[in-house]
Amino acid sequence: MPRYRITSVQYACQYACRQARSLIRQPRPSSHRSGSAIILVVTMVATLSVLAMAMFSAMLDTAKWTSYQLNDFRVAVAAESATTLAANRIWSQFKTFMAGDSPQIEDYRAFMDGLGIPDQSAVAVPAGMDYRALAGLPLNDHGERAVGTVDIDLLDIHREDQPTSSLLVVTATATARDGAVDGPNREYAETVRQVFVIEPPDWEGLNFALLTNNINCLMCHMEVDRATRFYNTDEENYNESRRVKMASIESFHLREDPESWIAGTLFLGGDTLGDDGTPITNWLGMNLKSREYDPSGFLVEDIWGDLTPTDLVPGDPVTPGPLENLYVDYYSYAEAPSDYVPNQFPSPFTETDPALTGNRVVDPEEFLAAVANSNGTISGGSIGLSPPGQTVTTDDELEDLIDGTETILSPITMGNVYLHGTEDDPIILNGDVAIDG
Repeated sequence: MPRYRITSVQYACQYACRQARSLIRQPRPSSHRSGSAIILVVTMVATLSVLAMAMFSAMLDTAKWTSYQLNDFRVAVAAESATTLAANRIWSQFKTFMAGDSPQIEDYRAFMDGLGIPDQSAVAVPAGMDYRALAGLPLNDHGERAVGTVDIDLLDIHREDQPTSSLLVVTATATARDGAVDGPNREYAETVRQVFVIEPPDWEGLNFALLTNNINCLMCHMEVDRATRFYNTDEENYNESRRVKMASIESFHLREDPESWIAGTLFLGGDTLGDDGTPITNWLGMNLKSREYDPSGFLVEDIWGDLTPTDLVPGDPVTPGPLENLYVDYYSYAEAPSDYVPNQFPSPFTETDPALTGNRVVDPEEFLAAVANSNGTISGGSIGLSPPGQTVTTDDELEDLIDGTETILSPITMGNVYLHGTEDDPIILNGDVAIDG
């Protein structure tokens, strides 16, 4: 306990006593006033004494509580540091194992198998590997693995594979004593569990309103817009919508007089041909238009919320600037613009059956593993569903399919689906939905 705090209380008491003595020595004009002065002095001394004791007790309690908190914090930080150290050690070893190659989730799983850390996703109570020595935790004076002055009694690791990711579950228990010599030497313990998700990065193709390998008939009559802007009726939200992006990776075939527009930018990666099969060289004056947006990429709307048509103008063929509304032969640029366009589509399905790996066929178990976590719905418009294996052979069956047989589709739907939406009754996709058909 800091000595100066106790001393300050003593000074307060001494000052009060001096004041009391001075009051006692003063002349007494009357017995009534003398009695009042004595009572006042006694009251002051008693009050100050109680106050001093309360302050001293409060300081002791605060010191004890602060000590408890500091020790709890010390062991919690040590446990968390141990889990992070273990995860970083495994990831560093994995990067060395890959030797600069682009890692895939299958590579990580094979590496973990080699470390003796198998998949335990199907195990009710997974058994962890003791990773204290492998994590490089040093031994302290009494032979325990430690982080600083805190013992690490447990550092277990186990792995649980998901359809497209792997979970690395690390659990650490840390203990320490407060080292008190004039009181109970208390033990503090803390258990921390961290789950590290190993998964591929988000595919950047999801940033496009439409991304496809080839476009031809689509561009006869099509409007590509941002749904939130299109359905917005609040004037305060005008000019708050970003441009949309649309890309064709391999080829783009356009009829002579299309009636289409894009509220943003068109990216073309391969052949760009007109309806006669010759390359398109003049984009000015075509019915295929963009829509005006500002230098920050926000669509410009008038007082009614409408957009202003503008010609598609190709960017510089060598080093085009950012936010152009047309990029032709995108993959040939010496310096790509700020927007990244993938040059292929990743498979949403992982080869999970070792006997069938590499057959480039989505096997039933692979399909179900990939879509197991789907939790969305499809609603609105007209939704027609024909069960698996059923063939539409009559006009009545076709009419029923077009008119709609369902009001909503579940997260995993088996069969062939027909969707037809309109401006007033659009198809609404909410979350992930898988259709096996």
